Amino acid sequence: NSMPAESSITPTGNELQGDITNADQAGTYIVSSNKKIQLGNVGNTTIYVKKGATLEFTNVYQLQGNITIYVMSGATLIDPTYDLASTGITIYNYGTLQFTSGNKYIAQNQYIYNYGDANWSNNTIINQGHLYVGGDFKAKAWDGWNEAGGTLYVSGSFEYPNEDLAFDGNNYIGGKLSAKNITFINNAKLYNECGVFATETINITGNNCELHVAYLNAAKLEQHASSTIYLKNNSYINTPNYANHNAG
Repeated sequence: NSMPAESSITPTGNELQGDITNADQAGTYIVSSNKKIQLGNVGNTTIYVKKGATLEFTNVYQLQGNITIYVMSGATLIDPTYDLASTGITIYNYGTLQFTSGNKYIAQNQYIYNYGDANWSNNTIINQGHLYVGGDFKAKAWDGWNEAGGTLYVSGSFEYPNEDLAFDGNNYIGGKLSAKNITFINNAKLYNECGVFATETINITGNNCELHVAYLNAAKLEQHASSTIYLKNNSYINTPNYANHNAG
C-alpha cells in the first residue's frame, strides 16, 4: 500500500463552478477557492482541491463510480456523509480531510489514502473498504465489529490503551498496537512490525485468523479455532496466562 508523491501530481481541468449532478458533467475539475457543492448522478470524474481552498459536500448521492479526489497540502475536503453513497470513490489526502458525521463508514469499493497522521478525533471509523494512513491512526474510536472486514494500512501507531479493539479483514500496523482488550474475529490478518500490547486480553476467535508479529504482550492470551501466530525472528510472546482452545 502506498500513495503517490504529491510532487508527482499536477492539478488540471476546468475550474469547478458549482454542483455536479448530471452524468454529462463528468470530467476533470480544479477547485481554487472555497466551494460548497452537491455531487450526484455522475461517474468518471476527478477533482483537485488546490492549496488554500476548501471543498465541502452538501449532499452526495447516486454516484456511478470512478470518482477520484485529490486534496493537496494546504487544502481541505469536508465530507458530511456517513458513506459517500457507498460508491466507488478514491480520496488522496495531503491536506485536511474532515468528516462531520460522527460515524464514518468506508464501503467495500472505496479507497481513502491519508498522508501523515490521521486526526479524526470526532469520528468513529468503520472500515469495510480500504484505508491507508501514512502516520499514526488517531480517531475517536475504531469500530471493528460493525460491517468491518476491509483493508487497513497504518505505517505508524494505533494506540487506545483504555479501550477495547476488534479487527477483521487485512491489517498492517507498522508501529505499536495497544488497547485494553484486542479481539481478532472471522478471518482477520494482522501484520505488525513493532509490538501488540493488551493490558487485559488478546483474544483470537476466528477460524483462519493470522497474527504476524514481532512481540505480543498481554495479561491473557486466548487462541481459538484454527488460528495461527507467526513470530518474527528473535521475537516472543509475554503473557502469564495462555489458553489454547483447540487452536492450530
